[in-house]
Formats: sequence, structure tokens, C-alpha cells
Amino acid sequence: MVVTTDIADILPFDFEDYLLAAVRNCVTPMTEKRLAKDFKIDPKQYINSGVLVFNITRWNYENTVNECFHQLRTIPKEKLVFCDQDILNVVCAGRIYFLDPSWNFCWHMLYGTQEFVQISRPIVEKIGANYKILHFASNIKPWASPELPLSKVFWEYARISPFYEEILYKNISTALPVVSNKVGSSLNSQQKNQVISGSYSNDAAAMRIRQLEHQLALANQEIINIRKSWTYRIGRFITFIPRKIRGGIRCYKENGFYYTVERCLVHLHLYNFISKRKNSNKATPSSTVSSEPIRKDYSFYEKLPVERYPEELALWYKNVTGNTLNLVNPRTFNEKIQWLKLYDSTPIKTRLADKYLVRAWIEEKIGKDYLIPLLGVWDTFDEIDFNKLPQQFVLKSNHGSGWNIVVKDKNALNMKDAKQKFDNWMHKNYAFTWGLELHYMNIPPKIIAEEYMADLDGDIYDYRFFCFNGAPKYVWVDIGSGTSHHKRNIYDLHWNLQNYKVNYPQIIPAPEKPKTFDEMVRCATILCENFAFVRVDFYSVNDHVYFGEMTFTPQGGAGKWEDETQNRHYGDLLKLPPKSPIPERKVF
Repeated sequence: MVVTTDIADILPFDFEDYLLAAVRNCVTPMTEKRLAKDFKIDPKQYINSGVLVFNITRWNYENTVNECFHQLRTIPKEKLVFCDQDILNVVCAGRIYFLDPSWNFCWHMLYGTQEFVQISRPIVEKIGANYKILHFASNIKPWASPELPLSKVFWEYARISPFYEEILYKNISTALPVVSNKVGSSLNSQQKNQVISGSYSNDAAAMRIRQLEHQLALANQEIINIRKSWTYRIGRFITFIPRKIRGGIRCYKENGFYYTVERCLVHLHLYNFISKRKNSNKATPSSTVSSEPIRKDYSFYEKLPVERYPEELALWYKNVTGNTLNLVNPRTFNEKIQWLKLYDSTPIKTRLADKYLVRAWIEEKIGKDYLIPLLGVWDTFDEIDFNKLPQQFVLKSNHGSGWNIVVKDKNALNMKDAKQKFDNWMHKNYAFTWGLELHYMNIPPKIIAEEYMADLDGDIYDYRFFCFNGAPKYVWVDIGSGTSHHKRNIYDLHWNLQNYKVNYPQIIPAPEKPKTFDEMVRCATILCENFAFVRVDFYSVNDHVYFGEMTFTPQGGAGKWEDETQNRHYGDLLKLPPKSPIPERKVF
């Protein structure tokens, strides 16, 4: 690939709820049939995996890597024509932000099969020469086909790179056997012997092979001479530091500061030495120390001893927000949410975070009419009798967030895919997926089905009341949750728009105050009683209020505040309760 512009320009979009961003792939009728038959994928939503922008936070939060490997193990190999590309399309379907085609201009749209070139023509004409990333896809390559117009772009950049000599050497080495094989495949054994001996001199191909051998020998000697030169050695030394810095920055962004430091120590052969020095003061001589730093994913947190929760939560917070966590004297809203995760994950919070058990509490406090009707509850996916369910419904796991499937047509539901998802979710503890939200830890996993309500499926306003010490103070009005056009307005209880943003841009034009607003405030006041902090969510549909959820750790306590003074202001409103012990984990 060749990048012709500032790569940072690829990111000016809302990435919060997407797993990745990519460019749609042009597909032939044959591929369309394959995608529909094997994967139930809309061909218009199928992406090319050559250029991908990953939402690392969301990717780790939802443990998407394990889902990819799960699909890789379960999908028959013969169906995976483009292995990684097919898997990513299956796993990330509906959660992909589509980039402008100029960010992945595949040159086989010009030089591929006649059918593919014809299908790709509208995109080629639209982009013209204004591509931002030129992707040399397919088996046609610029070093093997220098006569093609776009090949010169590759060589222009190759010549100014510090790796030009290596590129030249590798490509010349590759070209000779390719040409030899192509010529040899068209000759019989006697002719091959003549080519080797030189007696088959009338064949132009034999002459070409000898020429290439001579050129390769000259190129090899030239590269040896270059590598022996002081200019080459100085150039390699100068580029060594920038390359390592670039790799370190990438590692820091993906894995955080401490993991990056540990990786540096490993490369410097110091990690094992320092670990042994530390270990010698507190471990027996027979204990062993790993020479590799640990990747902090779901399995890491799931196996973490309770006594290490505060330390690892502080490291997680530093990695996600860039700020140091003060658990001794937290001041900001984000910091106090982290404190509440550890020292206020009480049984009542666990009950109300349970999407099944919270229903009885809502019915008791404000009435059954505020609940979306329940269709059933099960311990496993295999227990569900789909014949007894209506054509439309919503399946949810009760012990997490975002673990649900909206079924608009039961006949079109991919049972195998749904079972795989719920089997995966039911064996996960949501508390360890992102930031130790410990009030989820002891929820017995179940699957519930609720009525599908068309009015709730789309762009409607979600009224999220931020309640402090038993009283609502602000309402965050969101629209487009889970989409690229997620927007948010923040109001006080007099419906005065606040002049600050958290994570998302404001809604323009601003929505009118709903007729049911006072009713929602009344219900939120009842539900938030006796809690230091809770966010109570409602929907207002056709002047009827529906309960959404009780959220005790919104955005994991890692919201991106445009105005840090507001982060501190919300923190001042939150008066921390007496410290409770960190809950013990139950086995279900």
C-alpha cells in the first residue's frame, strides 16, 4: 500500500460504538451468492480488510478477538474464501463504519477481471486520481508489472524509503523463479534441458532467463557493496531510533504505558533480570518468573485476585483516560465512579443491574405500566421454545450491556449464529470485560425475551437522569445510540441546555421538552432514593413513559469531558457513601 495523505485525516468521525471502520468491497454476482448463502451477509455491507481502523477500546470491551477465533473454529474452512476478511465481516456485521472509498483504492478495480473492472467502474470514475491509500490488491503487483501506470507510485515512494535496497533485492530475487516457472511450464522435458544447457538459444524466453540471471548477480553484488558502505550503515542507524519510537507509540496506544515499558525491558533483556531482583525479596528460590509481560484482556481480569483490584483498576484508568486515578481522595466524577466500583458494589446494585430482577423492583416502586412486557426467561439458549414466541421480539442476556439480539422476523433469525452468541455471553462475567464493574459480578446469567416495540427501534430520544444522593440533577438526552450519528444534549431540570459536551456532539436543532418530562422526573426521584449516584433511563413514546435501565457506572467512569470543570462539578455533587467491602465472587 501507499498512503498519499496524512493518515490522521481518516479519523474525524464518531467511533464510540463501532468495532471498526473500513471501505465497502465491490463484489461480483458469484460473491454475492456466496455471502448470502454461507454468511447471511448483505453484499452491500461487505468490507475489504486491506485498510482497517479498529476501535481498540470497544474491541477489548466486547472481547471481540475471542468471537473471531470462535467463528474461525466453527465456520467450515471451505466457506472462507478470504479468511480474515470473511471472519471480520461475520463478527462485525452491523457495527462497521464505512469509510470513503478513497481510503482503500484497490488497483485490481483497474487491472482485475473484466467483470470486476466493470462493476468497479463507478467508484473508479468517482475517485479518479484522488486516492488517499493505494492498495495493490490481487496477484498483480507493481514490482512485477512496472509497465502499469500506477506502478510508478509504488516505486516513487520505494526509492525515498530507507528500505529501498531491501525491496529491490527481494523483488529481483522473486522475479527470476516466477519467470523461470512460467517459461518452464510451457516446455517439455527435452526443451527444458536445452534451455538449461543453452542449446535452445532460439527461444526468446531462454535468452530472457539468462539476462535475468546476469542482472540478479549484478544486483546482488550492488546490494552487498551498498550494505558495506558507511552511508548505508549511518542511514540504518539514523532510522533505527524513529522506527523504535514509532513502534513504541503504537504499542502505548494499544496496550497502555506499563505494558509498553515492560516490552521495552524485554527487548533490552532487562525484564527477566529486574523481575528476578524483585522476586528474590518476596518469593521462594524455586518460584519462576515469566520473561514476558502479561496482556491484560478478559482472561487476565477474570483470574485476578481480589487484593489486586485497586492496583489494576488504577492502571486500566490510566490506560483508558490518560489520567492518574486517586482512590484515596477522588475529586472528579470519573474518579468517584472508579471508587464506587470497588467500594460500593452492593447487593442491591447487583439486583438492579440484573435486567430480569430489576423488573420486580420497578413494578413495586412505580408500577407495572412502565415496563416493556416480558415474554419469557431461560437459563440456556437451548431451553427457548421459539414456537411459542411471536414473530417479533428482543432477546437479551440479563447480566451485561449490549448483549442482545433484536428479532424483527423470526423466520429470518439465524439460529446457529444466535446460539453461538448467547452461548458465548452466558459463559462470560461482564464485570471483567471492561474496567471491573463489580456490581455485575454476581448476577446469575439468564436469557430474557421482551416484546418488540417498533417505536423503540430507531432514532428516538433516550432520557438519562443523573441522580446524586437521592435527587435528579441533570438529564442527558441521547439519540442515535450505537450509530455513527450518536448525539447528546445535556439539560438541567428546568430544561435549560448546558454549554458543554461529553463524548458526543450536540443535537441540532435541539429537541423540545417532552410532555412527559415531569412524570419522568417524578419516577427518577423515586427510583434513585438512597443511592449516592445512579443514572435512571426512560423513553417517552406517544406520551407513554417506559423504563430503560438503572446504570451505576455510566461509560465505565471514563467519559470524555469537553470541559473538565464539569467533570469536577459532577464529582462535587457525588457524596461518597461509607466504604463497603469488595464483594466476593459467587459461583453459578
